[in-house]
Amino acid sequence: MKYTYQEYMANKCDLHTYYKQFVTESLLQYLQNHLSLQELRNAYAEDKHLNNVKTSSWWERVPAVAYAGLRSYSMCDNVCIAKTAARMLIKGETL
Repeated sequence: MKYTYQEYMANKCDLHTYYKQFVTESLLQYLQNHLSLQELRNAYAEDKHLNNVKTSSWWERVPAVAYAGLRSYSMCDNVCIAKTAARMLIKGETL
């Protein structure tokens, strides 16, 4: 099921579910190639929101890509999508 931003804001889904719909295989592969999975696991063990990963790491290492379906696009969206993808890798989730 796809959720709109309005549905997300109305608490019809959580943040992970909302942003997961914008994660692509290429983004998962990019993260695997550019960020250490062990580093991500260690960071996640300390902070489930991954706020302990330097913000510039998300901006510098994750390509800004226009994600279809977003109401607009910002660096905040990029970071949320990247963190969702990182959590997916950490937990072994698939698309």
